[in-house]
Amino acid sequence: LAPHMDFLVANMDDMLPHMDLLVAHTDALVPYLPALKPFTPMLLRRMDRLQPHIGLLVGSLPQLAPHLGELAPNIDSLLDVLPQLAPHMDVMTTHIDALLPCLGPLLANMDVLLPC
Repeated sequence: LAPHMDFLVANMDDMLPHMDLLVAHTDALVPYLPALKPFTPMLLRRMDRLQPHIGLLVGSLPQLAPHLGELAPNIDSLLDVLPQLAPHMDVMTTHIDALLPCLGPLLANMDVLLPC
C-alpha cells in the first residue's frame, strides 16, 4: 500500500464509511489501484449500490479494469441491471471486447432483453 498512501489519505474521508468492506478486499484491490484511481470519486459516490456486488466486481477486476474508462459513462445503467446480469458475469467479461462497442444500445434495450 505504501506507493498509494498519498492517494489513500486524500480519499480517506470518502472511504471511511466503507472501510470494513474495502479492508476485506484489500488484497484483491491493491493490484488494480492504478486503474481505479481516476474513477475513485465516482465509485465512492456509488458505493451503496456497489456494495451488494463487491465480491463479484472485485473478482472480475482482471477483465474490467482495462475497460473502466469505457464502462464509466454507463455506470448507473450497469448498476441498474447488475442484479440480473450477475449470473452471467463470467461470460460477459470473457467477451467484453465484443460487448463494449454495443454497450449503449444493449443498455437502452435491457427492458426487452432481460426477463422481468
